[in-house]
Amino acid sequence: MNENLIEQLTSWHNKSQYTKIIQAIEKLPASELTYELKNHLGRAYNNESEYGKALEVLLSASLQGADDALWNFRVGYAYYYNDEPAKALPFFQQSAALGDTTAPGFIKDCLRDAEKTMENQPVAQRSAKTINNIAWSFSKIRYTDAAEFNQEVVRYQKAIFQTDEHWKPAEIAFGFPELQIQYEAWIMQPADLHENESLTEDDENVFEQYPDEKQHQVEIIAKLKADNGSHFTALEFLMKAHNQQANKELGDHVFFEGTDEDPEMVNGLPTCYIACGS
Repeated sequence: MNENLIEQLTSWHNKSQYTKIIQAIEKLPASELTYELKNHLGRAYNNESEYGKALEVLLSASLQGADDALWNFRVGYAYYYNDEPAKALPFFQQSAALGDTTAPGFIKDCLRDAEKTMENQPVAQRSAKTINNIAWSFSKIRYTDAAEFNQEVVRYQKAIFQTDEHWKPAEIAFGFPELQIQYEAWIMQPADLHENESLTEDDENVFEQYPDEKQHQVEIIAKLKADNGSHFTALEFLMKAHNQQANKELGDHVFFEGTDEDPEMVNGLPTCYIACGS
């Protein structure tokens, strides 16, 4: 890379001459647009309030940027000022996790904006707006990073619907600090159950009743706690539901078809049935 060009871009940025940065980088052939140059260009577009163009440039470098605090911050910044705080949230969260000290303030703003949007709507209606209007396929992959999981959900929406407009990760899905999910799976032994899982009453003796069976088709209940001790966002709910099932055999019923909008109380906890199809 031409170090003189990088020095010039930095100088223009320090002088708030963002148009010059854009013009200089856009003159370059696409083959010369390195990750560093895309970051300079995306930042310049953000500073010129051209957030759509910033997102187009920055997201084209998503593989390199996934573990970069500044890249995540710039994507979050573009989404936030493009009036999409729900999409901005996971990028600010990832940026903060990677050490950015400015991102936490934006995280609070995103959550505040999301809750303002939802505060006048009954909890039972909230889940229908996102959870029951999206597509997802459960798999053996277990996710530990919310931003990465969110990106996968966004990609899946675009692959199925050609848009991710119905996916609102920061939307409050369920206003409970704790709930249960119930789902169907095939397991081989009690050790296949996580610590927060148990079999339903109808299946709790399945291993004693059918000791010669290699696999058992069972209904499983998993207790989940909200990270913030108050409510589940759509992102948190779907990610936790996904991870509970990642070590199980689901047969060909891997496609998420929705869950209860008004959860039934079971043993003192609201319980959502995870419906899956083939």
